Amino acid sequence: MSLVYGCGRVVGDLHKGRGMTCEDAVGVWCDVQRGKYVGVVAGGHGDPTCVRSAKGAQLAVDVAIEYLKDFSADNDAQALASLAKCMVKEWKHRVLSDLQERPIEQDELGNVSRDSVELWCRSHPAHLYGSTVVAVLFTREYCAFFQQGDGCCAYICGDGTITYPMPADDKCVGNLTTSLSDDDAEDCIRFCRIALSENQVMGLFVATDGVDKSYVAREHLDAFFREVIIETQHMREEELSASITEMLV
Repeated sequence: MSLVYGCGRVVGDLHKGRGMTCEDAVGVWCDVQRGKYVGVVAGGHGDPTCVRSAKGAQLAVDVAIEYLKDFSADNDAQALASLAKCMVKEWKHRVLSDLQERPIEQDELGNVSRDSVELWCRSHPAHLYGSTVVAVLFTREYCAFFQQGDGCCAYICGDGTITYPMPADDKCVGNLTTSLSDDDAEDCIRFCRIALSENQVMGLFVATDGVDKSYVAREHLDAFFREVIIETQHMREEELSASITEMLV
């Protein structure tokens, strides 16, 4: 099966109002011959003390793509759980390496005091890079979703039915979210899998909370995803990302 894939990101209205840049990151990868696709989004926290959350989000996307594209077609639950743990551990390793190589500069602090940042550096340095991540791996046999923090995964069946297969995270309430930087992230990162032999797929989506929380009711989010499918079904890859970005504005 061959899929058309794309991604987009924009600065949200709340960030614009505060003069903030986009702290989210997105990425896609595919191997058409093997029928394998990866899509990843990561949401930087926007907390002033997470002074490198944009970098943390980009590292989350990089790590997820690297690990998922090399993962075998084995969809055993234990193998997927191990993969999820490894991605979190690698993300933490990379943020610590980045901090060691590039100590926090004064111009990164914004309105946060140097003392506050240095305290985080000593007690919980990964916090400075706080980010969520939502990823999907699609193969000819199955698709697997991975998620730490808020955001959503959507699976659109051949009959147009939309499901959100990821188990809920009860700690994500309002503007509160779990994070890749949490001490227990390796054990709490969620994943699920769907056998394609039992489910015809029309579309797969992963989105940060900037999309998920823009709609009061779930049926409105459903309508947005259906609109994306309808508007982009005849597009080529290079057109799709531009169209998704325009729809997010």
